[in-house]
Amino acid sequence: MTSDVLEPRQTRIELSLAEENLVEQLRNIILKLSNMVRDINSILDDIFNDMFESAKLKVPRLLALYREICEDNRRTKLYLARISIGLQNSKYYLEIINETINILESLYIVTTAISAIIKQNAVVKESSILYLQKIMMLLSNLLNDYAELLKMLIGAPSKFLEISDRGIKTLNEIRDIFEGLFPDILSGEDRNLVQIIALIAQELRFIIRSSTNILEDLQCLQIMKQI
Repeated sequence: MTSDVLEPRQTRIELSLAEENLVEQLRNIILKLSNMVRDINSILDDIFNDMFESAKLKVPRLLALYREICEDNRRTKLYLARISIGLQNSKYYLEIINETINILESLYIVTTAISAIIKQNAVVKESSILYLQKIMMLLSNLLNDYAELLKMLIGAPSKFLEISDRGIKTLNEIRDIFEGLFPDILSGEDRNLVQIIALIAQELRFIIRSSTNILEDLQCLQIMKQI
């Protein structure tokens, strides 16, 4: 007669598979966030080249991606709630999910702010756009690195430290670029645009903070794996 009670080894295997599934869901979310950042960068490129009609066509796709990631986050959070009772590191995973939600909401605000620029066919200073594009490019690369770090939590962690250090370097580089953005916004930009670009810059600051927190949570998860 087969017992319905899980043996300890069987329980460990099932929990491991559950955690692996959770990690894969988180990787999917972070990769989609990276795609969203890259799409925003593409719109900025259109604005830079005065291709406003092209930019307008991309906004609805971005908003659709936003809604898709919202649903992914909801499902992942519910899944974590179901498996958390047997998951030692659940609090770190929950913090990562919450920070991805924060990043997503900030990207939504950035998208709507850029949409306002597009509707006005507003001429944004080239330097302001270039600052924003540099930040977006680095953010996309950073999120891709986070997806790799998540993968390493399940598989071989040999390059975890290397990619983690690269993430720290990227965050510092983003901060350096960001420090030049505000003075640029305030020097010679149209007054109406100043408010919009300043709003975008503020949301990027929130994204930097959330991205820093995600890296710290990933590092904590890696440490816990080694104990």
